Amino acid sequence: MTSTGVVNGPTSVVAGDFSGDGKLDLVLAGYEACIQTCTSSTTSILLGNGDGTFQAPSTIFSTSGILAVGDVNHDGKLDLVLLESAPVSLSFNGIQLTQIYLGNGDGTFSNTQNYFPTPTTNPELALADFNDDGNLDIAAVNSVLLGMVTILFSLGGSSVGVAGKYHSGGSGRSIC
Repeated sequence: MTSTGVVNGPTSVVAGDFSGDGKLDLVLAGYEACIQTCTSSTTSILLGNGDGTFQAPSTIFSTSGILAVGDVNHDGKLDLVLLESAPVSLSFNGIQLTQIYLGNGDGTFSNTQNYFPTPTTNPELALADFNDDGNLDIAAVNSVLLGMVTILFSLGGSSVGVAGKYHSGGSGRSIC
């Protein structure tokens, strides 16, 4: 087994053809080496060779968190949604941002837009068309807040609006 390029292990991984060559690629998000406090995180792409092996990792941005993948802006290229999960020491009062990175179809991504602040303890993400308008919406769950689910409705393209917060009635830790 070879190194992933994320020294302290990935916090999230997604697969898809991000480079447009018909081969599955991996995107890994995670913290770099941590001693007492994690102060640096990255998200890297490993381009697939089509035979179950991957090329060396390449850092695509210097933040990490929980990843979800889908074609958010309907251009036929896979995009990444990232619920940033930097250490609380790097966050704004323990709150992180949901970010959208638009895929360029060649394994690179455009600059991000920051969206709704979301608490980060045990976060999870899911993309689906919750309001049946043909656009992928974002659902984020937080287990510490009694399984609170925040929905961000897509306004088309890469714009989102806050739809609401819902409680699951328990302490959910996952969403799919």
